[in-house]
Amino acid sequence: MAPPNTEHLQTGNAANMQTGEARAVGNDKAGIVWEAREGPEPMLGKAGRAGMGSGRQNAGGADGVGMMQPWAGNVFWPMQFPPYGVPGAAGHGFQTGVFGGSSASQGGGGFLDELARPPFHNMSNGSNSSPMGPIHPIAESAPSAGGVRQSAATEAAPPSMPVRANTMSTEVTSAPVQLVMTQEQFNEAVSARVRAELAKNDYTLDKRLKRIKVRPEVRHAVRKCALRLMGCSKKVPSTHSRLKPYYPLPAPLAPGAEKRKDRDGNDLWNPDWDSPVDQGVNADFIEAVVGVVLQTGVVTYRLKSRWLAEPALIKHAAQAHFRHLRRQFNYRKDGNGIRHLLAKNSKDHRQARRSRKANRRRKVIPPFRKAFGRGETEGIEQLIQTPLMSSEASTDGEADPAERERMREEQGAGRKALETHTMMLRADQLNRLYATLDAFARVQEAEEDGRSSGPSSSSSDESDSDSSETSSGPESVSTRLLNTDDNIDLPELERAAYRAQVAAKIRTVQAGDSQFRYDRFRGPRANYRTSLRRTKKRLVVYKECLNVKWVSQSTKNQRVYDKAEAAPAWMTIFQLQVPEEFFLNEDRGYLADSEKGFDELE
Repeated sequence: MAPPNTEHLQTGNAANMQTGEARAVGNDKAGIVWEAREGPEPMLGKAGRAGMGSGRQNAGGADGVGMMQPWAGNVFWPMQFPPYGVPGAAGHGFQTGVFGGSSASQGGGGFLDELARPPFHNMSNGSNSSPMGPIHPIAESAPSAGGVRQSAATEAAPPSMPVRANTMSTEVTSAPVQLVMTQEQFNEAVSARVRAELAKNDYTLDKRLKRIKVRPEVRHAVRKCALRLMGCSKKVPSTHSRLKPYYPLPAPLAPGAEKRKDRDGNDLWNPDWDSPVDQGVNADFIEAVVGVVLQTGVVTYRLKSRWLAEPALIKHAAQAHFRHLRRQFNYRKDGNGIRHLLAKNSKDHRQARRSRKANRRRKVIPPFRKAFGRGETEGIEQLIQTPLMSSEASTDGEADPAERERMREEQGAGRKALETHTMMLRADQLNRLYATLDAFARVQEAEEDGRSSGPSSSSSDESDSDSSETSSGPESVSTRLLNTDDNIDLPELERAAYRAQVAAKIRTVQAGDSQFRYDRFRGPRANYRTSLRRTKKRLVVYKECLNVKWVSQSTKNQRVYDKAEAAPAWMTIFQLQVPEEFFLNEDRGYLADSEKGFDELE
């Protein structure tokens, strides 16, 4: 990263600080180190914020000028503090890093408030050192040849802060500089660094939600401890056949009622499910759960001590689990809640099936590229999105049960088969691409299961043990036809030969794989999906993904099409023509339904 533009900083901060000056001091491999010089005229300021080790300045004065010192760490604070910062009392104030530092004021206040977060330094040792040495006020020196003052101090430093000259000023001020980070970008960089440091302590970052998550082992311990403190040791059967067994959660205690006891005479908790998680008995219950996890986690649940280094994150996990238990308790209070729970479980199951289907198709993108060429398949990753996957349901839905049963029997599916709801909004080209990926996935699963050839693959365990050559044949892991790690762009002749091999394998696998896969069947048209599924995550749907007949069905569909983006020119996947030999027999019916469905629905 290049040093900052000193001239720009002088001009900009002079306008903000009226008569102040600012300049760059130095940089190293870790990042840019910044310094500000107080101006000759005082600037009115308000008192700083108190807080030890929080990254905010301790109490500062009401009037006066201050000085920012170099910061240690890999992230720098750009010289944008005058609009956000708060100057402290007269003197030279500085502050150490966010984590592990003292956050003390020396000789006056600093520039920080809640809008301007300082960068942080090494969290492991808590030192306030920088590549130039400890952070101290910098002695005054004459301007350099370029007109940039090399260091700054106009008053004597306090006795506890020895004056130290900056030896890196000359080197940096002679380099070309430019401003490269805004305040918003800086805040994002600090947040990213915090998450990276926490991740090193065995906490994980949820990339989608942008938050830190506790390890699964710790969450498991939190759940077990919470249930144990409430006396919930065993699950009981549900009153509904489609609901799983559950833990019978205790009802809130009546006023003046005596607490329950366990077998050892210890008090059991009765949370108040109608109150917030951080109030009353619920807050005490959460603290008790955190305490038990910290005390018994290493011995009872075999947790590593470093996993328990952040009690605040464990408390967050306990609060999240409390909210889950509260929902479960309220669901089972009456029949209406049971109906809501059934609907929620059905929705969760369908969402999970769509996610698995999307992941299954993403897994075979490398062999798909190998078969059809990288240049002809650009953009295939962007087309595989969970909301665009078809639903698979085990209920009748809007269809006539008799018609649904008839279609299931005609297609030879079992009684527990899932009905696939055809997505009418998807373009024919998108359906054909999905069908091709499904065929590749079927072959890949057959190879992983060791099925080398259709009907002969259903041999007994004894025949498998007698023939040791089968495991080392062409279906072994090292010589699989569809290797997900093989992302090679073959020449055209070799690519054609590879496609022929894949097509032959698709025909072979279809001959005898019905017993290895779950049943599914095409359901009645009453259950076809004709609207785009809502999602919290931003869904990028290109115009080429939408069926033109579906768009013409209603003004709502037309608005969806108008808001959709056109596929960029580099996406060549929409021009790829896939031969029908790469479709499974069962998927040919889906393709036919989607192509003629609008005519029969009208």
